[in-house]
Amino acid sequence: MAYPSPHAPAVAAAPATPGGARSMAKLLPDILALPLLMLFGFLLCYLLPFHAPAPHGVKVAVAGPISVTQIGSGLDRQVEGAFDVTPAADPAQARQQVLNQSAQAAYVVVGNQATLYTAKADGNQLEAAVTKAFTPVAGAEGVTLHPVELVGTVPGDPNAISLFYLALAWSIAPYLLVVSMEALKVRLSRRAKLGFIVGMGAFSAIWGFLIAFWLGAVPGQALPMLYGFLNYEAVALTVFGLAPLVGTYLVPAALLLFVFLSIPSSGGPVPYQMVPTFYSWLHPVLPLGNLIDAMRGIFYFDGTNMIRPTLVLCVWIAIGASLIAVPGLLPRARRHRAAVAPAVAAVPAVAPVSPVAVGPAAVAVPTPPSDPAWLAVDDHRYRAPILSGTVLAADGGPMPAATITVIDASGRQLVRTSTDPAGRYAVDGLPAGPLTVLLSVPGRMPIATRIVLAGEQPVKRDFVLAHPAEGVPTAGTAAA
Repeated sequence: MAYPSPHAPAVAAAPATPGGARSMAKLLPDILALPLLMLFGFLLCYLLPFHAPAPHGVKVAVAGPISVTQIGSGLDRQVEGAFDVTPAADPAQARQQVLNQSAQAAYVVVGNQATLYTAKADGNQLEAAVTKAFTPVAGAEGVTLHPVELVGTVPGDPNAISLFYLALAWSIAPYLLVVSMEALKVRLSRRAKLGFIVGMGAFSAIWGFLIAFWLGAVPGQALPMLYGFLNYEAVALTVFGLAPLVGTYLVPAALLLFVFLSIPSSGGPVPYQMVPTFYSWLHPVLPLGNLIDAMRGIFYFDGTNMIRPTLVLCVWIAIGASLIAVPGLLPRARRHRAAVAPAVAAVPAVAPVSPVAVGPAAVAVPTPPSDPAWLAVDDHRYRAPILSGTVLAADGGPMPAATITVIDASGRQLVRTSTDPAGRYAVDGLPAGPLTVLLSVPGRMPIATRIVLAGEQPVKRDFVLAHPAEGVPTAGTAAA
């Protein structure tokens, strides 16, 4: 056979990308996902619930010679459904309901004096809304209203919002930790990554509390560090477990779950009793709201109502652990799939093309199939490897133990593998875009070819090695 010139280029020209418009259409959702999420996330999750907060379903205990029905009607005339008025046996019981968080306020009438008990620790805005609503009610009853704040906040937290910022630090940091590890392709084992998450959770819980206490933003009880740690692990483990399931959509998914839905429903910036009902429904479900409830209970309400926040945070940790455990079973399936993929007849046929001479060998440049290939193995269906092919000798026989290396556009090695006894190789988990596939065989010049991956479109690259040219060392010989 004819051999190419010694000055022939060592790298084949990149093949034209078929279906460029179609490829762009497939990439468009990936490009627009985050900008659109940020746009509508801020509009629907911040502007909508926070632009005009109004109370709804606020629990108020009443005691004294007053009509609960009449007070409820008077409040409904201001804003229907804003308050849930319930009778208390006596003034002491009404007051106690505020202290144990059974009610957000208590209205007690004795003679011509009305006392309104509130808890600033439940939220500055909520306290102001209750006082504003009951002022005309007391006037209609002909009594003088006397507000009494039963549960205040520390002097360093005059607006009753410091707990939210501390909780936010314990929620955003774990999300960013996992996203950073995934984006930077940190080369650590899964066990090492989990250890890193646990260690950072303990570090953040301790230092977050110490700094908040040093600033005077929280009281001196240290138990919230435990809940800060639980929340850190709940968020980090869930995001870590979602990473292999949602792929490139990890950042939008985590933002939606732990930022855009969590913040308005947390009861931190605005009490959850003053945001739209949808967000108040999420309050007892998402980690951030339960963390804030736990800290309020510990710091200001003598540890009342701690069962639900504790259980919810633990359930989120269990969810994260489950998400991590299920994909952990996949590597074995991937190895099995990679080993059998090139030999399975279920892969759609690739149009045959003539090999193009490259250096002392020939590289076939087939057109990628129009649709992702699926493999049927042991009655299971797997997605075909994103890159696969066969390395053959000049006589058509297989070339085992040939090394295949995939390099990205910046020159960084992404994966290195070898052909099996049949000369086959298969690679998965490669990013979209231009890549270089390098073939190395002992005693022969390395061969390189360019490919362009478009989304999940599989690409097949076969190599046919020519006879060693004169002056090129063969296996087992030394160069002159």
